[in-house]
Amino acid sequence: MVINGYVVFAFGYSDCSGHFFPLVYFCTSQKRAIDIGWCIRYTKPVCLDACGIVFAPQFVMMDADKAQFNACVTGLPHSIVLMCWFHVTKNVWKKAQEFNVEANDTKSVFADMYDMHYASEVEYPTIKTVILIKWSNYAVNSPLRKLTEHVTKLWVNSHRFSRWQVFRTPSGYAATNNPLEQYHRTVKIHCHKGKASLSELMKNVDGARLAALNDDVQFASVATASDRLMRLYRLMHKRGCLVVDRLPAVGSVEADLYRVKQSGLRLTAAEKNWFQHLFGQ
Repeated sequence: MVINGYVVFAFGYSDCSGHFFPLVYFCTSQKRAIDIGWCIRYTKPVCLDACGIVFAPQFVMMDADKAQFNACVTGLPHSIVLMCWFHVTKNVWKKAQEFNVEANDTKSVFADMYDMHYASEVEYPTIKTVILIKWSNYAVNSPLRKLTEHVTKLWVNSHRFSRWQVFRTPSGYAATNNPLEQYHRTVKIHCHKGKASLSELMKNVDGARLAALNDDVQFASVATASDRLMRLYRLMHKRGCLVVDRLPAVGSVEADLYRVKQSGLRLTAAEKNWFQHLFGQ
């Protein structure tokens, strides 16, 4: 985050219900791997001395930032680095605009990416292979080919940024950085715009910390739907955007699996403003 003109890192953890719990803040002059690595090294003894726990998260989620990735690989060698799915799709959308890819072609690429995103661990290798073969047959140097080559290199075959499939994320946990972004709203509220001295920055960030503590949110070990998610679901259900079918029985055994088909939700101008406020975008 950039607050009052300073680079600020917020380390925290999220639960099964998408709540973000801030752990520590750092203010650095730059965002290099060496700077982030120092933050990680400093956090370890603090967690051990103050909380009696070893700071070694099983999973770390981030945007596609080489400095963050390299720092985590070095400082947290046993952690699995996951990519924020929203960041992936946002990047691909920007590249589609940059390469002037036609709307139908862009839609096709996103359909393929969603197929890979929601594939099971068993299905993924086959689905990935089929899609990459399909993409390799697009006309060389065409806008569509340029886009798929970019996606393949950066998001599919990259050893850094290719972990954005749902099967890689523990059940119930966020597949995006949305818990952090929601907390970012709290930080923005308590940190006024414009420049500030370092002491003012510390007071502002501490105000955001106290606000988070005042919410008194308990860590959830079981996934529950948030109020905003339920609001979105009710609106989509009302508009007929969700079709749910129970999978057929196998012999005499009833299936406990459901197939959900989701169509696009068209929002009015008022609804768009409401959702932008709700999701902090």
